[in-house]
Amino acid sequence: AADEVLTHDGTDFDWAAAAGGGIVKQVQHDFGTTAATASTSYVDMAAANVSITTTGTSDLLCFFVGHAYNTLTTQSNYFAIQKDSDSEVGITEVDHTIATNRRACCVVHLFTGLGAATYSISGRWRVDGGTANNSGGQNSMTVYELTP
Repeated sequence: AADEVLTHDGTDFDWAAAAGGGIVKQVQHDFGTTAATASTSYVDMAAANVSITTTGTSDLLCFFVGHAYNTLTTQSNYFAIQKDSDSEVGITEVDHTIATNRRACCVVHLFTGLGAATYSISGRWRVDGGTANNSGGQNSMTVYELTP
């Protein structure tokens, strides 16, 4: 029905009544900054960050879209999202079989139960070898503040 949503309890899928809440705010940053990293530890991707000030108890739904290639066909690029200085989450590996063949990825993460504050959300990346090069103009960070 139009007033139901699909839920999952970790075991089974089921239909349930839609709850209240919704999108309070959206912050999006599309960036064309070209960058490269040979770091095997996570570092910020240039310009891949936004700040959002929440209005109360909220969740933040984050989407980081990155495009990159690796100079070595045997190595992978990794993309992740970071809130403030917390550990990286939503880690996604993108392997490469052809050098300079750009691959896209979308990292999605939901931060839940956050209080009213200003949060910095960053797109981060690393490699396990070689050098990752992003393709400027095809990257974005979007953050939605959701009310429970």
